[in-house]
Amino acid sequence: MTIVRIDIAEFRRLGYLQELNRRFLHPLGLALEVIHLADGTEELGGVWDYRTDPEGLRFGDLTSDEERERADYIEARWDELAKTRREELGYVIQPIQARTPDDDEHDLANIARRIAAYGIYRLAADGFGVLVEQLPPEEIEALARAAAKAAFQ
Repeated sequence: MTIVRIDIAEFRRLGYLQELNRRFLHPLGLALEVIHLADGTEELGGVWDYRTDPEGLRFGDLTSDEERERADYIEARWDELAKTRREELGYVIQPIQARTPDDDEHDLANIARRIAAYGIYRLAADGFGVLVEQLPPEEIEALARAAAKAAFQ
C-alpha cells in the first residue's frame, strides 16, 4: 500500500488538529503542535505534555465561526466514514481483541518460519578448525518454538 500524506497546513486548516486536540489529547493533558515556518509552510512540532495537570489542557474560548466550521467539518466526515466503516468492518473504532491460545501458536509458527528463513547453523570445533553444519528444518523449528515460547513467558 502506498502511503499518502496530508499537507500539515491542510490538516490544521480543515480542523483535524483542532479536533484531535480538543476531543482526545487535551483531556489527557497533551497537545499536538504545528509550527509555522519562515517560508510559509507548516510542520508538526512536538507534543505538549501537561499530564500532571488534573484538568488537562483546553483552548481558550472556542467562539469563532472558523472554529465552529472546523468542528462541523470533522463531525460530518466522522459521520460519513463511520457509516462506511460500520458497514464494511463491523466497527468504527478498531477493537483490541483478547489473545487466544491460537494467536500464540500462530505467533510461534511465524517466528519459527522467520528464523528458518535465515537458517541456523551449528558450529562445532574440531581439532583443526570449525565445522559449520546447517540444522535440518524440523530442528530449527523446534529451537525457534522453544525460544519464542520462552520469550512470551
